[in-house]
Amino acid sequence: MPLFSTPFSDHLGTNYVPDDFERSQIVHTLAEPVSRSQKLQGDISHIQSLIEESLQRKTALQDSIVLHQRLLSPFRCLPDDILQQIFLFCLPQAHNAVMDLHDPPFLLCRVCYRWKSVAYRTPRLWATLHIPLPIHPVQPVVDTHLQFEDYQNTLSVFNDRVIKHCDSIRTWLLRAGTCPLSLSLHPTITYPIQAKTYLKPYLETLVEFSTRWYNLELTVLTGEYSTFFASIPSSAVPILDTLYISFVQHWQDWGQPHDDAWRTSGMIGNPSLRTLYFHHFPFPMSQLNVDWSLMTHLEIPDHRTSWQDRGLTIEEAYVLFNMCQNLRHCAVDVEDTPDAKCSWANLSLRYLETLDILDAAHSLPTLLKVVDFPSLRSVKFHTLFWPSRSRRSPLITLLSNAQSINIVALSMNLQMLTLEDWMEIVQLTPNVQRFASESCRRGPSDEQATWLRGIQDFPIDFITVSLKMLTPDQDKLCIWPNLSHVDLGRIRRLFDEDVLEFLKKRMGMAYATDRVVRMKHFKTTFLRDQTEDIRPPLSCYIDVEDGLKLELIYPAVRVAIPGSVRPRKGLFKRNEYFRP
Repeated sequence: MPLFSTPFSDHLGTNYVPDDFERSQIVHTLAEPVSRSQKLQGDISHIQSLIEESLQRKTALQDSIVLHQRLLSPFRCLPDDILQQIFLFCLPQAHNAVMDLHDPPFLLCRVCYRWKSVAYRTPRLWATLHIPLPIHPVQPVVDTHLQFEDYQNTLSVFNDRVIKHCDSIRTWLLRAGTCPLSLSLHPTITYPIQAKTYLKPYLETLVEFSTRWYNLELTVLTGEYSTFFASIPSSAVPILDTLYISFVQHWQDWGQPHDDAWRTSGMIGNPSLRTLYFHHFPFPMSQLNVDWSLMTHLEIPDHRTSWQDRGLTIEEAYVLFNMCQNLRHCAVDVEDTPDAKCSWANLSLRYLETLDILDAAHSLPTLLKVVDFPSLRSVKFHTLFWPSRSRRSPLITLLSNAQSINIVALSMNLQMLTLEDWMEIVQLTPNVQRFASESCRRGPSDEQATWLRGIQDFPIDFITVSLKMLTPDQDKLCIWPNLSHVDLGRIRRLFDEDVLEFLKKRMGMAYATDRVVRMKHFKTTFLRDQTEDIRPPLSCYIDVEDGLKLELIYPAVRVAIPGSVRPRKGLFKRNEYFRP
């Protein structure tokens, strides 16, 4: 609304076109309002300058206040020994520390001088390290003189960086003092074979600290890598406790075997060794010079493609169990011919607490019948056979021959069970706390893949039925009352409302009675779009201290939704010379 009246007020906001005389009147009429507007603008500018000056003074004052308040921070009062323990909790748990300025311990050293000093005086902070190998310069295909000179210059710079990198690794490990070391070294199979000589400084640097190797993770390539590590004597690694080795063939050494020295390797035969992880081990277990009775953790998985798969036979698995009777954790693939059976005496793995077994032997139940697992608490079971009523799941035999009432963690692929087997497994494990339905580490076999394609349109979804079975009924009866962690893996046909019903009834019953444990973690990955947001109805269980952790993963939003129309789709872009 205008703040002053003129003869033209009625024409404001219309399409009226004034004549020349009226235009001159308008200019004359606006002279005084324009002057007032300019004066107001000057007042505003003055006030704004005062505000800006006040804001600057306030900011400077506030900065000074904050700097003084930082002196009062309780964290500054922590003694060095407490600060050292906090630093140790900053180290990564899933892998060794990395030499990166944005990760601890380097990140801790960049905060302040005191933190840097404390970090340098904390040997355990430097006792873990992943050693990345440098990218080797590629020699040019066309060896012109200019290219050769450029390559030599690049190679010289590369060699200097390798020397500096090895010096940095040595400095890092020296800061660890006398602490046991956890190290990892994983060269790739695509690394140029002619570049192996340039990696010798890394191996020589590592060997300097071999007497303090405690946890060692290696990818061993064929050739001199394999020979180097296989030839390390037992006396050089006196405290080696954990050894993870993945044996692979270099693509330029394809078909070349690993060094036979691994059969009598000092590292593998070390009396201090307690944890052994083999991936693609190229020799029979029986040929190794190892005191198996000392092993407490043993993993012999095989992740190769189907035409390369090679697990232990039933006989080899029995012999291994018999030799390793002090095991607490074991992961093994058992693969054998259909007619192979176990007919040996009973044995007991009385200390075994966790078992990860892959069923690729038709008569695996004959092995599980003669092995007792009195202390078993966690089971991960997968099979390469499709579910059939003619062959009961070997997991039932395993649980029947163990103190299954003590099983608190169970992992399997629900789709690889018959309903009868699944119900019997549930009855055998009444105290399960953690359950996961996951795919086999080898992926489905050809037989399973064919079967899975055939059940895609089956009217009953096994995952949905299983979840409803674990949902409390009208009589407040609940299967697996101690269940607190669920991971259903990747699923296609389960509905959001089924998950909501399961969680609401489990949580509601847990808050109403102490007969059911409160659900703490539920996770699943849907292979379909979201149909309902179930978080709001569950907010009373999620938005509380130590509440339900809900992980529902859906496919990414499609760029083009079916049925939508993009106005410019198919539009022909004319060139400048084109004229319609």
